[in-house]
Amino acid sequence: MSESLPLFESILITGSVQNVFVVTPVGPVGIAGLGFDMGMNGIVADGMLREVFKVDGLMLPAGILPAWAIDLVPKSFGLAIEVEDFGLVAPAKILLETRDLSRATPPTREKDAKLLKALVPKGALVVSIGPSKISAKLFDLDYEASLTAGPYGTAAGAATIKATGFDRAVDALKAPPAEMLGQATPALIAARGMAKTESDGFLSWRIEGILTGRILVNGMDVTKMGVKN
Repeated sequence: MSESLPLFESILITGSVQNVFVVTPVGPVGIAGLGFDMGMNGIVADGMLREVFKVDGLMLPAGILPAWAIDLVPKSFGLAIEVEDFGLVAPAKILLETRDLSRATPPTREKDAKLLKALVPKGALVVSIGPSKISAKLFDLDYEASLTAGPYGTAAGAATIKATGFDRAVDALKAPPAEMLGQATPALIAARGMAKTESDGFLSWRIEGILTGRILVNGMDVTKMGVKN
């Protein structure tokens, strides 16, 4: 049966919807445009799974938000996720060649380990996010990230965030009572202090997770910030 592999190379689905409205108990919620892009490789050696969606023109019911929060709500946002460094053809062959359909045989620890090794031959998956964007009246946020993690290694990753209008957003968050937002505003002020100002005026943060367990933000080790000995 394994001679029939690989089964198929890839599948890609794309689409878009305009002027979507949903009636809720607090009023209508609308989206001017919704786009999506989904794809995956088939039962082949080079596995890939990708999902992308984008929302434009988010509209919320009037009066549902306090005045200070209206300009902070994103009007458009998107997310792109891709998973790589796995394969489906090798574990499929193992199952087809070792499965005895004439009787039920429970899986063994050795077989499970062999399947996992075949599924993730490099010992870890690579998960990528972005480039993606969030846009509101007061700010724009661009972000992308990559994470390497799996059953045989230590997770490590990095992310890059770029923002405009950050200071306007923080000023808006000073309007409500402090107890309403808890530590959100002080945390944003601390993040502002660690930001790098780019030549185009963007603020940027490069966040790195190191194999030793440390977290660096623009080269600063923030792992032990706020910890008192």
